[in-house]
Amino acid sequence: MSITPSAALNTLGIAKTSVEEISFVKDNIVPIDALGSTTVSSDNSVMLWYTVSDTEDMYKVYIGSDNGITSFPSDCTSLFINYTKITSINLNNIDTSKVTNMSNIFRNCSNLTTLDLSNFDTSNVTSMYAMFYLSSKIRKLDISSFDTSNVKNMSLMFALCSNLVQLDLDKFNTSNVENMSNMFNGINVEYLDLSSFDTSNVKDMSQMFINCKKIKYLNLDNFNTSSVNKMQHMFSNCSSLINIKITNFNVENVVTMSFMFSNCNNLINIDLSSFKLKKVQNMDGLFAGCNKISIIDMRNAEIPSSVTYTDMLQSVPTDATIYLKDTQWNRDFMSNNFSSYTNVQYIPSS
Repeated sequence: MSITPSAALNTLGIAKTSVEEISFVKDNIVPIDALGSTTVSSDNSVMLWYTVSDTEDMYKVYIGSDNGITSFPSDCTSLFINYTKITSINLNNIDTSKVTNMSNIFRNCSNLTTLDLSNFDTSNVTSMYAMFYLSSKIRKLDISSFDTSNVKNMSLMFALCSNLVQLDLDKFNTSNVENMSNMFNGINVEYLDLSSFDTSNVKDMSQMFINCKKIKYLNLDNFNTSSVNKMQHMFSNCSSLINIKITNFNVENVVTMSFMFSNCNNLINIDLSSFKLKKVQNMDGLFAGCNKISIIDMRNAEIPSSVTYTDMLQSVPTDATIYLKDTQWNRDFMSNNFSSYTNVQYIPSS
C-alpha cells in the first residue's frame, strides 16, 4: 500500500470524520453497491471503496488486495490518525511484517472502543511513538502478541487513553527502548505491573505516569534507571498512590527531577534512600502538593549547590521527618531555605 486510506478518501471527497468503519477484506473486487472507489497501490493491486453506513451521513470503507492480504508499508506513521468517528477497524487480512514505524498509527481514534491487534507483526518496528495516543474510549488492549524487541521509542504510546482500565505488558521486551516519556500519561488503571520491563537503555522517563489519578499499585521493582537523565513530572498527579517502592532507582545521571512527585497527595512515605544526586540541576516542586507526607528519606543525597529548588517542599507538612546526608552544605541548605522544617535528621555516611 503506497498511500494512506486518508489520501485515497480525499481523492473521493470523503472526510475522515465521515468514516465509521474500515475493513481489510480478502479481494480487491469493487462491489456494485460501492459509492466510489480508487486504488491505494502503485500497481493497482490494492483497491479502496466505500458504501453507505446505517448511521446518517457516515460511510463504511473497505480495502482489499488481489492476493487476499494487504501489506502495510514500512512507514505507517499516522495511518489512521484523527478518524474521530470510527468505531471499528477490521485488521484480519493484513501483513505488517515490513513495518518499522507505527508512530501515531491509531492516534485520536477517539470513538474506537475495541481493537483486535492479534494479527499485528511488530517484529521490525522501531517506533511506537503515540501509537494509541488520545484513543480515549478504548477500555482494554490485548497486545500480548506484540514483539517489541526492536522498539526504541514508546513515548506517549498509551497517553490519554483515559478509559483504559486494563493493560497487561508482561510480555513486552523493552530492552532497546530509549524513550518512555509520557508513556502512560492519563490512563485510568488501578494496577500496573512493569516488573518485567528492561529499562537499562531508557534515557527519558519524564511524565511517564503523570495524571494516572486512579493508580493505586505500581510495580517498578526491576527498573534499571542508570541511563535515565530526565525524570521531571514522572509521578505527578498520581493522587491515589499510597506507597511507591523505588529504592532500586539509580539517579546518578538524572539532570532534572522537577515536580517528580508533585500532587501525589496520598503518599505518606517516600523512600529515596538510594538516591545520589550527582548531576541534578532542577528539583523545583519535587514534593509540591504532597500534603500527607510524613517521611522523606534522602539519607544518601547531598543536594548539589547549583540546583534550583523553587517550591520543592510546597504543601509538605512542616512536621514531616526528612532524612538527609550529614554534610555542612545540606545543613546550611535546609536552615537557609526551609527553616520551618524542624524535624530534619542528618544521617552520617555509612
